[in-house]
Amino acid sequence: MKRPNRRLVLPWFALSFAFLLGTGRVMAEDRKVPPEKTYSNTPYFHRIYLRDAEGNVIKAPPAKDDPGAKPFSLTTTCGKCHDYPAMSHGWHFNASEGNAPAGRPGEPWILSDVQTRTQIPLSYRKWPGTVHPYDIGMNDHAFVKTFGSHLPGGGAFANSNDLRFKMSGKLEVACLICHTSNGVYDQPERAKQVMESENFMWAPTVAALLGRVQGEAIKLKDNWDPADPDARPAPKVLYRADRFDPQDNVVFQVTRRVPNDRCYYCHTNVDAGKGDAGQTSLESRWNHDRDIHLIKGMLCSDCHRNGVDHMTVRGYEGEDKLRKDPTIASLSCKGCHMGAGTESAMGIDLGGRNAAPRPQHKGLPTLHFDKLTCTACHSGPWPGQATTMVQTSMAHRLGLPRHHREDDSAPNIQETVFLRNDMGKIAPHKVLYPSFWGRLNGTTVTPIQPADVLAAGTGASLGQKPNPQDDPPMTPLKKEAIIEVLNKLAAFKPPAPKAPVAAKPTTKPATTSATTAAAAPATTQPATPAWYSGEPVFVTGGKAFKRKADGKDLEEFDTPASDPYAWPLAHDVRGAQQALGARGCTDCHSSGAPIFDSTVSSTALLASAVTTTPMYEMRGEPMGALTAFAASYPLRPVLIATGYTCSVILSLVLIAYGGRAVSSVARRNVRKDV
Repeated sequence: MKRPNRRLVLPWFALSFAFLLGTGRVMAEDRKVPPEKTYSNTPYFHRIYLRDAEGNVIKAPPAKDDPGAKPFSLTTTCGKCHDYPAMSHGWHFNASEGNAPAGRPGEPWILSDVQTRTQIPLSYRKWPGTVHPYDIGMNDHAFVKTFGSHLPGGGAFANSNDLRFKMSGKLEVACLICHTSNGVYDQPERAKQVMESENFMWAPTVAALLGRVQGEAIKLKDNWDPADPDARPAPKVLYRADRFDPQDNVVFQVTRRVPNDRCYYCHTNVDAGKGDAGQTSLESRWNHDRDIHLIKGMLCSDCHRNGVDHMTVRGYEGEDKLRKDPTIASLSCKGCHMGAGTESAMGIDLGGRNAAPRPQHKGLPTLHFDKLTCTACHSGPWPGQATTMVQTSMAHRLGLPRHHREDDSAPNIQETVFLRNDMGKIAPHKVLYPSFWGRLNGTTVTPIQPADVLAAGTGASLGQKPNPQDDPPMTPLKKEAIIEVLNKLAAFKPPAPKAPVAAKPTTKPATTSATTAAAAPATTQPATPAWYSGEPVFVTGGKAFKRKADGKDLEEFDTPASDPYAWPLAHDVRGAQQALGARGCTDCHSSGAPIFDSTVSSTALLASAVTTTPMYEMRGEPMGALTAFAASYPLRPVLIATGYTCSVILSLVLIAYGGRAVSSVARRNVRKDV
């Protein structure tokens, strides 16, 4: 038998061994270790390592003069045990993702500037009535700089390839904002690091009181290269030695059930307006009742729940159908209190959740449940003859320290406005009337950012820029000032737009971890903003204005861009004793009832354009039949007495004729017997 040629066998053996070895490595790499879990209701005691963006363990500083270290990364530190990729696409973080679900329209981010009289509703989710940030030339980095005080991070803000993210680093999902249980998280300091210093990736370290940061990313030039010996050094962290134990672990006190105080930072609503004692609502909040659910000891997260994917349940009726998830039907008002969606596997109605009382609604015609949402009667402040201003965390940066704040500080948001939702039911809303300078191209109006308006030399016409710390209100402009600004915008020739620049990879690993961004779009900055050309216009108070042909007067025209933007409100929830209808039908069915006749101000920033509109008109409802129906209510006691009297008379008549009928039948039977 001929022996095989060793020269041929050995190479094939080597190749086979290498193939098997490589396959084994790939299989080992593909076989990911599942996240660790305790499967207990008891929160895990988080004594863990801090890790930087590359996953390296951060050691305790040896001395106070420690030269500095990289900031810790939530992606690698929390992601060591938790499914961070799944969490990073949750409702609070996915808005800037191109394929993120829009859901029911909610509160927008409002680009507000007092000097230029600007308030533009922005949203990455493309809700009807909002403007996408890219459409006005605002890239992801500029968006974080503008709204970073209340942005939880994630999405494009952690993966964008915009140039300045090379210097500032990623804005990762800030897990500790919500899950810190002992309150040791400095939100104002995080806001300062993000918005003033552009220290995006360093902010979590400072906010969690793990150390301090030396340096500011905002001072790094656009062509900054960490490998350049002459370049300004990147910010560095000086960790606190007292936060580390002898094994270099750090203790985090976290919880699965998020405390209400963590929610309030981004979800506070404050009614604005003068109180009975002359105090502003901001000063007299101690006299306001809280949401009835919180008084009962519930947490926001008891209703607004989420799984590992962090797709938080928003709790409105119909959300289960929109999200195609029947398991969340019982987390709406109706589901919790009426038992909708709580049937057992055998089809037995289990009633409401969390021992929620089942409302009786005695005497209330069932027609109301087809025409009204639960929140129409139970949510928000008690409605009056006119809407009132309201301030929100996202719009007015509540939570950041101020020496003083005015009730009518910009932007101008109103509540309670009763409008119809997508299901055709009347529901309470907040309303914002957009106000901005823009360009008209055909029938489309594109807003102009405040900085670009001022670049046209309009400052003198608009007045001096106020101190933002004073939180002043927006004052209306005179017609002459508006014409001046429109003329300057028409004459202004913006500089040629620069080609979009994305972050370039560095020649050497940087001292920070955010020099590159994987799987990110090349840019988020439009090459040529739409406001570079077109007729300049001013939008305010539900109307749009442009110059007449002679350039000396204003002409009003209609455009969808001037329509008010409205979003539903659900809190604070009032109990049955404070609900609309608790005092009787006249709460809604009487002359001047708020649900029909309360007025909404256009809050126009052109004095002559300020108007008020009643609720029924905003809903497009005729009031003839409703007015006649309401006018009958003062006579209702007489009608009721008349009805009861007629019923008694009819009963007596029936009894009398019934007796005669019985007598007649009896007489006939007697005759037959005879």
